[in-house]
Amino acid sequence: MKKDKYYAIAENMYVEKFITVAEIARRIGVHERTIKRWKKDGDWSGKRKEFIEHFSLSKEDTFIQAKYMLQSFNVDLQNNHNIEPSRIYKFTNLLESVVRKEKEPMNIESFIRTIEKRTNIDKDIIDKIVDNLTDSD
Repeated sequence: MKKDKYYAIAENMYVEKFITVAEIARRIGVHERTIKRWKKDGDWSGKRKEFIEHFSLSKEDTFIQAKYMLQSFNVDLQNNHNIEPSRIYKFTNLLESVVRKEKEPMNIESFIRTIEKRTNIDKDIIDKIVDNLTDSD
């Protein structure tokens, strides 16, 4: 049964990686209606909200969430998947949240470099992510 095999994967993709229902369905080969049903039955929207709230407590938590998202972007880029606009939007919201907490103005490149210093993500992948983010402007 596909639910046994893919439910947890799909839930993680939606809740923690901010991947859309349509993209989840495409990636794991399950009909979009099935993913929508799982989302409703499992209260994935509520779980996503809790996940976001968990990481929105402090600037350090925001960096942790940004690191997690960058790692997710890294995996997608290595697997030749596009980074969805909704995920880029979420990431830019994180950027704005950090900028509001900073005393000095921070642009996207300096934010990425701060994340780069706190992670072990390859510089080439960071550069691809920066290019992807700046192309969406």
